[in-house]
Amino acid sequence: MRNYLTRWPLLAVLVLVPGCDDGATDSNDPRVLSLSLSAASAPADGATLVHGTASVDPDTRGDRRSLTFTVSGATLTEGDGKSATVTADEHGIARVSLRAPVEPGMARVRLSVQNIVRQDSVDFTRALPQRLDVEPEKFALSAGVKNELRVAAQLRRATGRVSPSTPVTFRAFQAGTSVEIGQFGVASPSDASGVAAVRYTAGSTSYRGPVRIVATAAGEGSAQVIGEATIEVID
Repeated sequence: MRNYLTRWPLLAVLVLVPGCDDGATDSNDPRVLSLSLSAASAPADGATLVHGTASVDPDTRGDRRSLTFTVSGATLTEGDGKSATVTADEHGIARVSLRAPVEPGMARVRLSVQNIVRQDSVDFTRALPQRLDVEPEKFALSAGVKNELRVAAQLRRATGRVSPSTPVTFRAFQAGTSVEIGQFGVASPSDASGVAAVRYTAGSTSYRGPVRIVATAAGEGSAQVIGEATIEVID
C-alpha cells in the first residue's frame, strides 16, 4: 500500500512591530538642548559681554555633549571668534561669551549638536556717553572775530567706547550768568575715538573775563551728559 503525502501551501505571516530606538530624541524638547542669553540687548561699545548658556540632559553621552556655537554680528571670546565647540560639563552645561561690536546691529547665535539646532539673538544698540570732558586747545583767547580756538569734547564710557557720530551741542556763557557770548562753527559729530570738535570765537565784544564753554550730549535713557571748561577772554 503506497502512502501519499498531501502538500498544503505554507502560509507565512509577517508581523510588523514598531521599532525601538534607544537613541531617539525629540529635537523640540528643551531638555534635549536649550540656549539662553544673559541679555536681549546691550550697548555696541566693543567691550560689553553677553553670556550664552547651553544645556543638555546630564545623562547625554558621547558626541552629543560637544556643542557648537556660531555667531554673526558679534565676536565670541572662545574659539576663533565666530565659532566655538564646547563640551558640556557634568551638569550638562556649556557657556560662551559674546563681545559687543562697535557698530549697532543684531547679533545672532546658533547652537547645534548633530542635527539639533537652537537660535537666539541680541540687539546691540548705540553706545551712548556716560561722561563728557571739554578740552579747549588753550585757555586764553583774544577778543575779535579773527581770533579763535579749537574746542574738543571727549565722550567717555566706563566700559568700551561711545558709538561714532554722536551729536554734541556747544554753548558759551559769560561766567556767573546765562548771557551767551561768541560764536561756534559747525560742530562735527564724534569720531571713532569719541571726540567731537568745533571752532570758537569770542567775536567783537567789550567783555573781558572768564567764559564757560558747555558741551551737551544725549546719554543713556533720557539723561543729558554735560561737560564744561573755562577760558579767559583777553585783549
